[in-house]
Amino acid sequence: MKQIANKRKDIVFYVKLFPLSTHKDAYWKSKSIICNNSMKLLEDCFEGKKIDKTECETTEVDETLKLGTSLGIQGVPAIILPDGRTHMGALSDGELLDLIDGKK
Repeated sequence: MKQIANKRKDIVFYVKLFPLSTHKDAYWKSKSIICNNSMKLLEDCFEGKKIDKTECETTEVDETLKLGTSLGIQGVPAIILPDGRTHMGALSDGELLDLIDGKK
């Protein structure tokens, strides 16, 4: 996503954390990232680094889980395009651009 956003200034990604229950610490990690409003914590998690647990009052993770479930999302990564199309699973840069540009 970073590479695409750097190349294409007409594309913006909104990342919503969707912690799967099968991932032991995903829920509290998602809340910690949101509570700290931290891209560094998000990147650290993606890289498998340890992060500290942060307690705060937020409903954002629960609201995202509710929305994702209502849209039929059952796994990650999941992509929701502005026109409502969805894609489940990872894509290469080229495949993602084709999807965004409507070539897929």
